[in-house]
Amino acid sequence: MTLRLLRLLRVLISWLPSWMGYALAGLVGNASYRYAKTSRICCEANMRHVLGPQVSERRLQRTVRAVFHNNVRNYYELARLPRLPIDEIMRKATIRDEQWDAILTPVRQGKGVIIASAHFGSFEMVSQTLIAKSLEVTFLIAHFSPQVVSEFVTNLRASQGLRLMETGPTTLLNAARELKAGRIVGILADRNLEQHGVELPFFGDPAIIPTGPARLALQTGAIIVPCFCVRLSNERYSVEVDEPIVPVRTGDSEADAAAIMAKVVASYERHIGAHPAQWVLFMPVWKADQHLTPDKKEQDG
Repeated sequence: MTLRLLRLLRVLISWLPSWMGYALAGLVGNASYRYAKTSRICCEANMRHVLGPQVSERRLQRTVRAVFHNNVRNYYELARLPRLPIDEIMRKATIRDEQWDAILTPVRQGKGVIIASAHFGSFEMVSQTLIAKSLEVTFLIAHFSPQVVSEFVTNLRASQGLRLMETGPTTLLNAARELKAGRIVGILADRNLEQHGVELPFFGDPAIIPTGPARLALQTGAIIVPCFCVRLSNERYSVEVDEPIVPVRTGDSEADAAAIMAKVVASYERHIGAHPAQWVLFMPVWKADQHLTPDKKEQDG
């Protein structure tokens, strides 16, 4: 019954005129900001690090509210994805030719590419833009509860041909196979579900950063390309590709992974710092905030 209701809701939402859909998303965003208390507290904690300790309460709350708005906009756009023609995806999301080359050149040479992205902007459009270019892409995702919602969201994400791989005990092994075959693997590495990783400064404060992208790069020789989709307006996006990160092995695997992830974190800081309200993450990131417990029902994968 829940799945049928979700499918019906998706159909209704996808057929709304876009202006009406975004207006509805704004209302839902306001409601979630008001009532999703645990997620709001986690978001506030994250934004205090991004905006700085001297941020005013007014600016903090304005930014946090905007984060909730952008999060609901992302879900609205995901609901519309199955009906979105490929050429319309390319029209909505612009990317400079030289930035495309950072991804296309190694792929044409048969090398694997790791897309290191974040829960930032319209992050679903990062993978969808690559799919629109007829590239084979697999994104790693985390399972979330309830099961029926997780499967529903996964099917929406895969509707244009994106391949998805749930994280688990064999994730790195399976992802390495994709990379060794010269394909693209995407990872949203701004969220550390297990708190296993390397401690690095993030906006000046210590955070435990997952090392999955670095370990895959060191194991396979794949380059890491930080890639983000900045929301310009409700239906316009700019895909931003940072300088590729080539893995360097010194014999100290822990230090090598930390050095790689420090470069990834620097990319996160540039983009999140420029558009803090587009970082739609509702769980604590920094060590000082780990006592905050996000509501699992309010987390996506």
